[in-house]
Amino acid sequence: MSDSIYDRGAPRSRTFGPGPSSTVWQPVPVAPGTVSTHALVARPPASPSLAPDVEAAIIATLIRPTAPGETSAAGNARREAVLRTLVDGLTALEAFALGKRLDLARSDDALAQAFERIVVDRRVRLRAYLAEARRRAARGAR
Repeated sequence: MSDSIYDRGAPRSRTFGPGPSSTVWQPVPVAPGTVSTHALVARPPASPSLAPDVEAAIIATLIRPTAPGETSAAGNARREAVLRTLVDGLTALEAFALGKRLDLARSDDALAQAFERIVVDRRVRLRAYLAEARRRAARGAR
């Protein structure tokens, strides 16, 4: 007879006793006066945020319905023009931070979620316009 596990006489399941205690999965105590890595990961990055009124204006523009009797193409074009005007009022650093925020598109970010609702073509154009804020600022400084 062979000693293969494929033989009919081989046990179908094996039971193993409790293994040795592993310290790999146990939290490491934090010394007083130090910061745990969990606090570093959970903290949002330090980046310039938009003023609350500017953020509210962007969100209001993004979720605004078209006017009665206005075609969707005309309404969306007007929405895009208003958003470009709002982006023009941002500093280059604020525009960069907003672009990063839109790239992340977090589910708990109302502005990013409202931006995701617009048509992809317009979203791409507005994202490119937002990315050129530094170039526009440099041209304006001349």
